Amino acid sequence: ASCGNAQCSDHRENRSLAKSGDSLCPTGIRIFISALEKVADINGLPRTQWSWRHGSIARRIAYLEKLQRRVAQGCRWPRWLWLPSWTTLILLALSVGGLSYLGISVF
Repeated sequence: ASCGNAQCSDHRENRSLAKSGDSLCPTGIRIFISALEKVADINGLPRTQWSWRHGSIARRIAYLEKLQRRVAQGCRWPRWLWLPSWTTLILLALSVGGLSYLGISVF
């Protein structure tokens, strides 16, 4: 949720945003919130309707608004969001290593 534009007013006001491309930007968050609202409007969904994949749009918007309030503190995406990726990578490496140890060619 970064606009990626070093010239945006939010980046100019907060120099820490310009240092890293993975920083959260209030402008990017507002754009993301607007996109979620448009998805609900286009699909005729009530904002509180729950989805088995993502939860309700209202809940996602509330989460983004909470992040937006914390941006001034140099907030980044929560570290736990990387846990599934790292777990998958480690399990894959262990599986390949285990198969190689057993003499089974993986490649």
